[in-house]
Amino acid sequence: VYLFGDALTQIDLAFYRSQHQGAEAVSSQNKLVAATGDDWKQTHVVDLKEGEHFVTESELRFRNQRLLVWHWYRIGSFVTPNQYIAKVFDAYNQLILGRNDATMITIATQYDSDRSIRRGRLNNFYNDAFPQI
Repeated sequence: VYLFGDALTQIDLAFYRSQHQGAEAVSSQNKLVAATGDDWKQTHVVDLKEGEHFVTESELRFRNQRLLVWHWYRIGSFVTPNQYIAKVFDAYNQLILGRNDATMITIATQYDSDRSIRRGRLNNFYNDAFPQI
């Protein structure tokens, strides 16, 4: 978790050096929230182009707390937010390039009412973090 500007911003990297059945970046096991339970709920999902970045944006809610979350995949050297395209990149990487590495990347920040301000914050964080990712 980082203090970025005036809000906390979190980054999560789920890196798979050598994917195999049960340990894959694109998997039904990799979810932002549990399908059941009384905890966090996903209330908004959209594929988004923000600046030069393509991401999947989700809003998560738990009681009176809200998170704006962006996630995407890095499959070898390819980047996409779409899980189906990521699977195509994964097959290409394995069959053509002999690579089997992949990462699911997630960044998040809390917000109250103005989603556009938090989108700007996530976009700036993305720009700062992307070269190191």
